[in-house]
Amino acid sequence: MLAYTELTPEAPPITAVRPPDNWPTKGEIVLNKMSLIYPGTTEPVLKGACTDDAMSDGVVLLASC
Repeated sequence: MLAYTELTPEAPPITAVRPPDNWPTKGEIVLNKMSLIYPGTTEPVLKGACTDDAMSDGVVLLASC
């Protein structure tokens, strides 16, 4: 994990390019008993994930091609 702290940032956090004025200011993802099964397996690696308004959740999934 420490190796990621030494990477060069890809872009500055704020640039001159800005979204249009009507761009949404808030987004939402709602999970209701979500499960995730990787291809070629039968056991879920994520079981019954739920979110609600009182929670701030983070889910990090690794993807490879």
